[in-house]
Amino acid sequence: MHCEVICIGTEILLGTTLNTNLSFIGLQLDDCGLSVACEVCIPDTVDDIGSALQTALNRSDLVITVGGLGPTVDDMTRETIAEILGMRLEYREDEAERIRRYFS
Repeated sequence: MHCEVICIGTEILLGTTLNTNLSFIGLQLDDCGLSVACEVCIPDTVDDIGSALQTALNRSDLVITVGGLGPTVDDMTRETIAEILGMRLEYREDEAERIRRYFS
């Protein structure tokens, strides 16, 4: 299985933030008998996210994205991914509550 990780973050490219996500994901996938075949680090822009995701979906069986600006109004990561996949985003209070309980 070809696994790919897309790390989204201008701060990673600028060197102001260390990319610790890739090492963690690599270890977790290895525990499952999988390995990362490709990793791409891109800036926080809609065009870069869209282009990287399209490329990854064409060459990989599993694509994991990490990063983005965060849960802010200017983070377009989720919207861009949903558009490329032809899906719509849906807020589910039951899932939000499950996540809140998990992290509390």
